[in-house]
Amino acid sequence: MFVLSGILENKYLLLTLFLLIELLMGMMSGQISATSNEAIYGESNKSTMLSTVSFIAEILVSLSLFVSNAIMKWAGNLKVMFFVSAAYFSIVLLIIPLIKQKEELSTK
Repeated sequence: MFVLSGILENKYLLLTLFLLIELLMGMMSGQISATSNEAIYGESNKSTMLSTVSFIAEILVSLSLFVSNAIMKWAGNLKVMFFVSAAYFSIVLLIIPLIKQKEELSTK
């Protein structure tokens, strides 16, 4: 992408190409992971689930970095990233366990 950024000026086209390359790399990584898990554990369902979780995690990390960069540019201050990190931690540590607890209560 760095090479293309010197050739192409449209930042949305560069973002689209980056996301496409990230998607392809994630698919290849997921397939390699699924194949290796199937060879090691001998279970195709488990390996498919693990590769899907890995692929979704890669996408979420990429989106998180993109959002963090956009917030930092918008705020113009690096100190804002401490608040963004606190928001991420609150989502992961507070909201997700509450959703899981609510799902467990609704299944009973």
